[in-house]
Amino acid sequence: MKQTGTAFQIYTADYDDNLPSAYAYVTGATERYWWNYGFSFPNGSADASTGYIDAEDSIGWANAIQPYMKNYDILQTTSPTNVAGVTASTVAGAPKQRNANFQFNGLLSHYSQTAISSVSTTPLMWQGYGKVQVMGMGRSNPRLICNATGPCRFNPTGPAQPGANLALGSQFGYWGPTQWAFKQGVIITNTDTSTKFINFGRGMSNAAEGLNLRHPFVNLNADGTFGATSTTSVCTLAGATTAYHCAFRPDLDRP
Repeated sequence: MKQTGTAFQIYTADYDDNLPSAYAYVTGATERYWWNYGFSFPNGSADASTGYIDAEDSIGWANAIQPYMKNYDILQTTSPTNVAGVTASTVAGAPKQRNANFQFNGLLSHYSQTAISSVSTTPLMWQGYGKVQVMGMGRSNPRLICNATGPCRFNPTGPAQPGANLALGSQFGYWGPTQWAFKQGVIITNTDTSTKFINFGRGMSNAAEGLNLRHPFVNLNADGTFGATSTTSVCTLAGATTAYHCAFRPDLDRP
């Protein structure tokens, strides 16, 4: 994961300090975000019947950093015991799709690296699938809510896209059976490439523990499965109109 974080760093050096896209075009007109199962890789289609467009699929983060990694298999992990079945692309000429466990912090989509308040505590990439690997899905989690038109980028004071949802700027997903990739936690790579094990605990509630700045889940059951939802996992800063998931905001200084 640290090696992958380094690939992101090299990418930003070549792209005017900007991080890659958290999404990709898969049809030439429709933007497909993670809730549509993200984009497949390497450069394949997330939908087995959708046309394969190499130049468009390549902009998504898992493909965009490959020139600096030259290794898709590094996005896997040996820990998961469950591999979710996804239909492989049936498009002629589409490259082989690979399993992946890591997920990109979607709030950093196209975001400037130097604009991040605390690079040592802002997640860049994490084991967002928990104890599952999924074929062909370079997912972003959380994702920005981009349901309007125009450029979409994290905005500390308002929605990520003009005309988009005003109250909530990001959406968070989870993927059972357990959110623990390892015993009671996962590995997170921060935007400075520092890579650490984060203990999500057991049955830990953000509301009770006040951990929403670092803990992406509001509540996990004793076995690490997703327990409940609550607004305590998102936060709105003073003077702002839109809430984003606290644990992933690039404008916060965390303990």
